[in-house]
Amino acid sequence: MNRHSIQTRLVVYPLIFLLLALGLVGGISAWLARESLLGQMKDDGLVMAGQVLKRIGADPDLYGDPTGSPEPFQELVEDVSGEESVVYALVFDRELLAVADSEPADVGEDYSGDEAYEGVIRGVPDASQWYHEASGRDVYEIASPIRLGDQVVGGLVLGLSRILRPGPAVSDHTGAGDH
Repeated sequence: MNRHSIQTRLVVYPLIFLLLALGLVGGISAWLARESLLGQMKDDGLVMAGQVLKRIGADPDLYGDPTGSPEPFQELVEDVSGEESVVYALVFDRELLAVADSEPADVGEDYSGDEAYEGVIRGVPDASQWYHEASGRDVYEIASPIRLGDQVVGGLVLGLSRILRPGPAVSDHTGAGDH
């Protein structure tokens, strides 16, 4: 009986240890993969936001101040939100009012009190992850200042759902003569 107990311990304890080690390695691998995915989403989102901001800066006569002429911004938001990885896109003015939104019913929404968007108006970009109830998905949100010269005139917000595919995220045209 003593011999059977020793044999059982020699088999069961290493097996339990092995299962625990495999679970730990699997958990760490999943965490590292998630962190890598979030880092890639952030990097790709910043690139996409940069491309959109470059497009705005390339044609200041068309875009100008979002408060004065929101129509070009609405077209831009609709164009960008057509990308597969973009859950939503919006542009707000210096008063934190949405002047263009991928959900047109949300145009006019007041984002006063949103610390991240208030930071954008002060020139500080923001990136965060949160659950977007309307789409039922976790999104990675990139919020960037829109500048005319040295002045911040509003903010661009992109909500991304997954890793972006390689290649240009938005068309490179400036909008001049295309409409």
